[in-house]
Amino acid sequence: MALTRTTLSSAVGVDDTSIVVASATGFATGRLVRIDQEFLQVAQSYNGTATTIPVLRGREGSLTSAHVVTAGVVVGTQADDWDEPGTGVPVGNITAGRPRVIESITADLSTVVHPPAGSDHVVILNGTSVINLTVPIPTTDMDGDELVIVGNGTAAHVVTFTGGVGGEGASYDVLTFNSFGPGGGTFHRVQRRVARVHTAGMDRHRDQPGRGHRVRMTMSKFITRLRRSLAFALFLCAMASGALFAAVARTLPTFTADSTAAATPTRVGSYGEAYTLPIGAGKMYAYADEGAYYCTYNVTDGTGIIGHAAPVQADLSLKPLLHIFNGSTTKRLYLDFVRIRMTAIGAGASTTDFTLWTDNAGGTVKTTGGTVATVVNALNGGAADGDSIVSFGAVGATAHSTEKRLDHQRLRSTVAVVEDQYFFGFGNTGYGPPTGGITMAGTGVVGLNVHFPPAIVPPLGNFKLSQWGVTQSGAHSAEYSVCYSRR
Repeated sequence: MALTRTTLSSAVGVDDTSIVVASATGFATGRLVRIDQEFLQVAQSYNGTATTIPVLRGREGSLTSAHVVTAGVVVGTQADDWDEPGTGVPVGNITAGRPRVIESITADLSTVVHPPAGSDHVVILNGTSVINLTVPIPTTDMDGDELVIVGNGTAAHVVTFTGGVGGEGASYDVLTFNSFGPGGGTFHRVQRRVARVHTAGMDRHRDQPGRGHRVRMTMSKFITRLRRSLAFALFLCAMASGALFAAVARTLPTFTADSTAAATPTRVGSYGEAYTLPIGAGKMYAYADEGAYYCTYNVTDGTGIIGHAAPVQADLSLKPLLHIFNGSTTKRLYLDFVRIRMTAIGAGASTTDFTLWTDNAGGTVKTTGGTVATVVNALNGGAADGDSIVSFGAVGATAHSTEKRLDHQRLRSTVAVVEDQYFFGFGNTGYGPPTGGITMAGTGVVGLNVHFPPAIVPPLGNFKLSQWGVTQSGAHSAEYSVCYSRR
């Protein structure tokens, strides 16, 4: 028969001659029972149906010991495979071999007590209440010993490794079980310089450089095994039916700040496809679909907004044509593109130039002017960007000490022409002349694709795009569009 698993409904003392279990399935007279390290045998007086089971203690050479409520119980026959994989308690080998100590823990704020060197140790965290467990630093004579920590219920247990995982210190000392299903991990102290990864159910393995760890994933037990040099280490994951356990969510997950640990499931789409989003580049539909992509353009369709009179190189960033302030305290803006269509041309200019800046000012540097636009979410029904302020036209600004000039492009070696269109793409691969083979001189209308480097606006930072021309003495007018992602 296959092994059957249940749990204790009440604690068992050293001298007790019966146990109370949650389910009597699998119990019959003469069958073996294992609770923690102890083997028991169902007594002949058992009636075959009750959940109170009379037992004979300390069978198969095991020691009689006390067991806590909710401890895992395994029942089977002598012929069963007592080390078969399953989702319950790891039971070890019934035959003689390497010593193994099995310990059930129910109390919060517990500390692992390492068994003597040369012994393996199984720690079972019982129930669905969170248990905070501390694992002390092992001694060097324990190299090669195994520690298994598993939960037999669904709870976000917290395991703290004194000295840190892999001896890395306090920044890497806490592991939290996920709260989506049973979890656990196996740890070895070994001195190994290459990491070998093997996943059950896949007929292949992959060797990788690493700092002395060995990983083996066992899907049926929700167990991940990690071996790391001279110290305990952990790699925890939940596996089910041969697939990584993941949350289906097209909506944007909760924001997590940099350097903040978060137990978050892998994110997949409705059909199981993994979300692997590039930051601020590539196709923008994924960002729009999660509600993180925003656009705006001048207020009246087909009507330009007047810019600065006589903007020249000496003005630098003090007279931007386009200004964006990121008013969020946590999220960055990733510029996707800016489109400008010239609607009127001022006097005097002999060139058409654009220069790009960003800063980390901690507040807006705009002082006056410009037309403030209404920013819309590309996802109909998506949340508005209530933090960013987009202004276009004769904007006045200051130059903050953190300001960086990212690029300058001369789009025409002559004055601009009405109906010229300039498309600025940010972070596109490659970098070349803006013309795409179209002449930059003359009086013909041109449409230019301009490559700019990635422009990332930090929280409370500013983006500025300035238009200027050599000897320009009059104001141009233009309409514009701008789109960006916000994450």
